[in-house]
Order: sequence, then C-alpha cells, then structure tokens
Amino acid sequence: MFHGLFAFDRRSVCELRVFEARDRRVVVATEVADNPGMSVVNAIESLARDVERDFGSLSTTLIVYAPAGEAFAPLWSEASVDAQGVVWNRTSREQVHDVVGIDLPEPVIEQHTMVAVAGDDHPLLGLLQPEEEFPPLGSRLMVVPVALLPWAHNPARCV
Repeated sequence: MFHGLFAFDRRSVCELRVFEARDRRVVVATEVADNPGMSVVNAIESLARDVERDFGSLSTTLIVYAPAGEAFAPLWSEASVDAQGVVWNRTSREQVHDVVGIDLPEPVIEQHTMVAVAGDDHPLLGLLQPEEEFPPLGSRLMVVPVALLPWAHNPARCV
C-alpha cells in the first residue's frame, strides 16, 4: 500500500512499508542511519499514533527493523502498542516474510540512508542538518589536579 520515507514524532524519519489485507494492516518500519530525530524503537508510540492518523484506524501489527551496524546485530521486533504501553516480541526476517508475503531487504545501517531510500529530491531531506565541525577534544579541555578542585558542597547545586 505504501513504501517510502515517513515522518513521525515531529523530526523523526524511517523507511515505512504498509501492507493491508481485508481487516488487517502490517507496518514494517526500518531505521535509517541519518534519522534526524528519535529512533523508531524509542518513538514507537508516536509512530503507531501517526500511522493510525495517516492510514486510518485498523488492527495494526508493527514490525520494527534496526539494520546491523558496526557494533550491533540486526534486530527484528514486533511491537504491540496500547494504552498501557508497548510490548516487544522478537521476530525474524523469515517470520515477517511469512506475514507480508515478500522478501524484505536486510540493509546495513551505514548504507541505509534517507537518500538511499527516497532519492536525492525527497522533501523530507530538508530535515537533515549539515554536520557541525567540532575542534579536537584536546583543544577544549585542560588538565587540572584534583587537589585544586573546590570541595563539593551541596553537589546538587554546585556548578
């Protein structure tokens, strides 16, 4: 029914695939490396609300996919969102394939960007901010002997 970039929770963006059959909807949300906002996993309630707003009220199964990165393995999860909160269940690419009926790609997070999903001219690319150049950490810090630090008095209010 839908495949492309989807904005949710104000500044967050993910790749979204929406499948509908009869009285059921399956939504597969994939994290993109250059998402300018909160991750799909952390903003799942907002994503569920925005999907319902944009695609209508229907029994929905949310599948979240966080592609593999340098320090982590790929993660496929099913999220059940209701008034009490979110319940997560691990799933697999094969189980998702059985539900939606098509092979879903298994991208690597560093290569799975907004441009890779939608192309160079997509309007949501305007959410991306140019990367700031920071001076080296060593130029912003200095070494101070602990003996010269003031005694911590009322640490909750100490600057």
